[in-house]
Amino acid sequence: MAIALPPSGARTALALSVLLAAAAQLFLKAGAETLPSDSSWESGLSVLTALRSGWIWLGIFATVASLIAWLRALRTVPLNVAFNIAALSQVLVPVASWFIFRESIGLLRGVGIGLVFAGVVVIAKPLVRVEARL
Repeated sequence: MAIALPPSGARTALALSVLLAAAAQLFLKAGAETLPSDSSWESGLSVLTALRSGWIWLGIFATVASLIAWLRALRTVPLNVAFNIAALSQVLVPVASWFIFRESIGLLRGVGIGLVFAGVVVIAKPLVRVEARL
C-alpha cells in the first residue's frame, strides 16, 4: 500500500506546529513562575497580573501560531498521522523542562517518554521511506 507523501510545506507546518506547541508550554511555565502564589486567583486579580507577563504573552502567541501551522498541515497530512506526530510535544516539553527548569524525570517517566518517541518514529517511518524513494 502506497502512502501519499504530504507536500514539504505541510511537513514543515506540522513540525512548526509541534515546536510552537512545546515552546508555548515552556513560555507559560516561565510566566506562571512569576505569578503570586496567594489566593488572589479566586478574585481574578492574578489573571490580570498574568497578562502583564511577557512570558505569558509569548505563550499565547506561540499557541495561536501553533494552531495556524496545525491547520495548514491538516490540509494535506492525514489526521491520523499528524495527530500521532504531534505527540512529539509529549517528548519535547518534559525534556526541555528538565534542561530549562531543572524538573526531574524519574525512571518510569523517562521510559514513558522513550515509548512515546518510539511510537512517533514507528508512525513516521512509512513517510520517510516514501520520501527516500522520490
